[in-house]
Amino acid sequence: MKITIDIIKGKDLTEDLIQKLNKIWNKAFSSKPMKEYEKDNFFLVYDDKKLVSVGRLIPKKITYLGKKYNFLGIGYIVAIVKGKGYGKILVNSMLNYLKKKNKTGAGFCDRKNSQFYIKSGLNVGAGLAKRFYFPTPTKNDKENLEEFYEDNHNVIYWEGKEKPIANILKTKQKILIDKPW
Repeated sequence: MKITIDIIKGKDLTEDLIQKLNKIWNKAFSSKPMKEYEKDNFFLVYDDKKLVSVGRLIPKKITYLGKKYNFLGIGYIVAIVKGKGYGKILVNSMLNYLKKKNKTGAGFCDRKNSQFYIKSGLNVGAGLAKRFYFPTPTKNDKENLEEFYEDNHNVIYWEGKEKPIANILKTKQKILIDKPW
């Protein structure tokens, strides 16, 4: 078993890899093909050259109490091969990247998966997902908007130097996010 981790900028993805990732994410999340991924960072974990887990950090912006924050959206985390620790390796790699860059990362997860993220070193903001909203949701975005308002989601996060999550947790105000991921 030889584990390798590739971090690839979206603009550098090959067409074959884009198709493979779209297939993985469609199966896991019923998601549509990727759009606007050029600035994202893709994390690919291989075991003996076999792709075993994938994830993505997506540049995002939030506005909270009139102040704008940049952060990286943690998303599309999939262990293709389950039960072997590949998901934890992936999340640890993403977390190390956030720490090295001193950037805040945040994403949404099913509440039932929260313990996995805690064990992997991320924090969980229970009930925080209901406070995120999008500026002018389109018909397609409304599905995401409704999903994140349900009680079965939590926010997973790591605080960088700006510490927006610490500020957000101090109040009950809504959080404006630029667009869903």
